[in-house]
Amino acid sequence: MDYNQLMINKEFEKALDRYANEDFLQLVPRDQMLDTMDLVFNSKEMEFKTYPPENIIVEDNILKSGNKTYLKLNYNQRIDMKFLSNEIPKEQLLAALQREFGSGKVKFNDQTQFYEIHTQKEAVASSSNLKSWKFTVLEKNQFSLLSRFLPRELLSNMN
Repeated sequence: MDYNQLMINKEFEKALDRYANEDFLQLVPRDQMLDTMDLVFNSKEMEFKTYPPENIIVEDNILKSGNKTYLKLNYNQRIDMKFLSNEIPKEQLLAALQREFGSGKVKFNDQTQFYEIHTQKEAVASSSNLKSWKFTVLEKNQFSLLSRFLPRELLSNMN
């Protein structure tokens, strides 16, 4: 079972054990990550759905640093969000999500009442044996954390 299916099934512990970068988990405790995943996917304020990544492109550059091999990946992923309270008008929520993800990347679906978000993501795969790969999604707002365990060459486009 792959990471996305584990997340859809809310099998967060298995997802972390199989796919989370060990160096990341030394900085952000596993229990804290599990609590965060549980909060997002089991929130009483919002419904959250993720879909498998699409258009996955593995970059040609292979980086070896220490005993690890690193590859960069780019992909598209759809995320659906439904806010269960009506305190904020849907137009305001749509505008806020469009500011966060880009105006052409967020739509409101009147039939399902979900905000459909089409993201473009960048991730790093790392392995010490070229058989078992661990993944880290690169988020600009996490640059200082990422720079503590990933080689700088992988983060050059982020700052």
